[in-house]
Amino acid sequence: DAPTSAPTSAPTPAPAPTSAPTPAPEDDGTSPTPSPTPSPDAAGEETVIKGSVTLKVADPEAFCGSQSALDAFADGMAELSGSLEAAWVNATCAVADSARRLSDDDGGRRLEGNVVISYTIRVPADASSDAAGAIETALTGAEPANLKTLLNTALADSGFQVLEVAAIEAPVVEQPAAPQKGTTDSGAVRSALAQTATALLAAATAGLSAAAAAAV
Repeated sequence: DAPTSAPTSAPTPAPAPTSAPTPAPEDDGTSPTPSPTPSPDAAGEETVIKGSVTLKVADPEAFCGSQSALDAFADGMAELSGSLEAAWVNATCAVADSARRLSDDDGGRRLEGNVVISYTIRVPADASSDAAGAIETALTGAEPANLKTLLNTALADSGFQVLEVAAIEAPVVEQPAAPQKGTTDSGAVRSALAQTATALLAAATAGLSAAAAAAV
C-alpha cells in the first residue's frame, strides 16, 4: 500500500491590523488658563477708626479709673451711628488737668476737670460695605451737646456724669494696606500652578480616553 500522507495544517490567519491610536491634540499654545486667584484687598480686612474726645467731669481720676464709665462711653458712642456697635469700641482714659483739690476747709474735695478719652473702633471685614463710611461721617458731624446727652444716658447707672463735651477730635480712618504692585503672592502662585497642572492632566486624560475608544 502507498503511504498515507500527513494532513496539511490550515494556514494561520494573519492578525487583523490594529488601528493606530489617535494622537493626543497638539499644544497650540492655547492651553486652558486657570482663573486668577484674587489677592487680599481691603474688602477682606477690618477698618480702623481712631480719635479722641475731651470731657469735663466732676472727678477726673475716678472717671478714668472706672471700667463702667469706659463701657458707658462705648455705648454712648455707638448711639451716634446705627452702623456702630459698642463691642467695636476700645477706649482709654487719661486725666487732662493736673489734680486739684479744694482747700482743707472744704474737705479736700477734688475739683471738676477734663479727661481725654482716646478710642479705637475696629470695623470688622464682615460688616456692611458702607459701615466704616457711615461711622466716620457720624463722628465727624457729632455735635458736643448731642454727644453729651448720649453719653449721660449711657452713664445713668454708673454714678458718673459728663458736665461738658469740651472737644471732639476729627476721626482718622486707617484703611487696610493694599498689596503693592510688583509683589507676588506666593499662595496665589501655588494655586495658579495647581490649577494649570489640573488643566493639563485633564487634557492628557481626554486624549488617552479618545485613543482607547478608537482602539476598541
